[in-house]
Parts: sequence; C-alpha cells; structure tokens
Amino acid sequence: MTTIESRTGVATTGATRRRRLSAARLYLVSPAVLRAGRLADLLTHPRYGVTKVYRARVNPAPVPEGALKKLRGGVELEDGRTSPAGARQLRPGLLELELQEGRNRQVRRMCEAVGHRVEALERVAFGTLRVDGLPVGESRRLDAAEVERLRDAAGWKNRGQ
Repeated sequence: MTTIESRTGVATTGATRRRRLSAARLYLVSPAVLRAGRLADLLTHPRYGVTKVYRARVNPAPVPEGALKKLRGGVELEDGRTSPAGARQLRPGLLELELQEGRNRQVRRMCEAVGHRVEALERVAFGTLRVDGLPVGESRRLDAAEVERLRDAAGWKNRGQ
C-alpha cells in the first residue's frame, strides 16, 4: 500500500510492484488474493458496506453540531439520500467522515449539502487498512494478516470465494 498525490493534490492510497488492481484508488498487490477482481469488487461495492474513512478540511470553520448531525443522519443529494455516516470534528474545520458507500465525490457533495466547502480531502482508511505513518509516495506490502482482515471486512468467506 502506498500514498500518492493526485492531480488535484489530494493524498490518496495507491499501489506499487508487480500486479496491480485498482480498488477505489487503493491497490492490492497479491495475485492469490485478487482472483479475477472478486475481492476488489467486494471491497469497493457499496452493498458490502466496507468502511472508508476520510479527513476533510472544510470552510467555513468550525462546523456547527447541527451540520454534523445532518451528516450523521444522511443528507439528500441529487442522486438520492446518503446512508448515515460517522462524522466528527477533529478540530475546527477538520472533519473525519466514515462512509460505507462510495458515490462519486460523495464527501465533497455531503459537506456542500450542509454548507461547507471541502478545501482538502484525504482517505485515511479503507476497510481495516490505515495510512497512518505512511508518507506520500511511499509504499509497503500488505502482510498476510492484513489481507485476511480485508477479506473478513468484505465478507469474502461468507460468499463461497
């Protein structure tokens, strides 16, 4: 797993080495795990509810409790109401959002729906993986235990894979 800087300057998670399979900008590097993309599908499809955690720097700051409550309950977007999200303010103007779905630009649109523009966005966790301590541009291999936890998070064993 590695962090990368996107075209817009947003830090995301990405891939290195050998075989790569995109899983919503998170790449898994194990041919034994990938099996024609089934695990990636389970990890990224909203119906499987794999958690993604984002940190968003928003303006104006701070975000009032009423806006956080709306995010926690789900907000109405042009493509329908979002599922409830974990939402907390780490410090004035810095939100941490935990989502189980993954619509296009969802975090940005949710924040805008409650009156706050996202100025910087970073995914800090995907399933059981966190980017804590991994500098932008650096990478490391997933160990067997991490791969197993990802499988569990995606319900791999329960789907006869």
